[in-house]
Amino acid sequence: MSDTAQYLLLLVISVGLTFLVARLLVRAGEPFLQEVFQDEKVSRSVNMLLSVLFILVTLGVLAIISVIDIDTGDALQTLAFRLVSEDESLSPEKRVRLIAEIARASGTPHGMVAGQGSDLEAESRDVSAGELEQIHRLKTGALIIAAARCGAIIADASDAELVAVNEYAAQLGLLFQITDDLLDVTATAEALGKTPGKDQRAKKATYPALYGLEATQKHLMEAHATACASLENIDRPTELLHHIADFILQRQA
Repeated sequence: MSDTAQYLLLLVISVGLTFLVARLLVRAGEPFLQEVFQDEKVSRSVNMLLSVLFILVTLGVLAIISVIDIDTGDALQTLAFRLVSEDESLSPEKRVRLIAEIARASGTPHGMVAGQGSDLEAESRDVSAGELEQIHRLKTGALIIAAARCGAIIADASDAELVAVNEYAAQLGLLFQITDDLLDVTATAEALGKTPGKDQRAKKATYPALYGLEATQKHLMEAHATACASLENIDRPTELLHHIADFILQRQA
């Protein structure tokens, strides 16, 4: 899978999480796709969040593959926040909360920009286990967490549900990045759509480089198990969220 395809896959997961979490928490016990857009307020809000996350994640993708200039990036980022702030289907308090979530996840020191910076800074030097996990949680996990949390906030999730959703999404982001690290070492060029070993040649900080393949596989399974276990704290149907974790664990490209 090419770099562009990998980030588009991450985009699909992020925006899908917003939709899934909001719907699962709003209509507990109801078949997921039955009358899925019956609640007009929730439907509009979810569509808005999908647009926002599309802009933010696409901005990250384009910046990474170096096909976007600074002015365009600035325009896209401000557009994302305008979409949230002008959505009258949301209360002013909820709009402020969502804006804060997205800003925190996309910027610095706790978001994607900080993670990308740390990832670049860590090239060609030894990193600790804590540093490596923090890089992955920020550069990949932050926007996935925001996607899930925004869906839960729209659905007026309880504090306990929000904690569970946050943990699930954090582990999902880690699971995605560890899988990515492994595939760069173990997958074929045909499966990846690019030459494998790119991370090693760039001397990137990765799980296989730090732990070796066997231990990395163990970390992968632990992230999957922890993500699924966190869903047990949500008294709603969560089968689709389980399926997302399974999909990331089993992907081959």
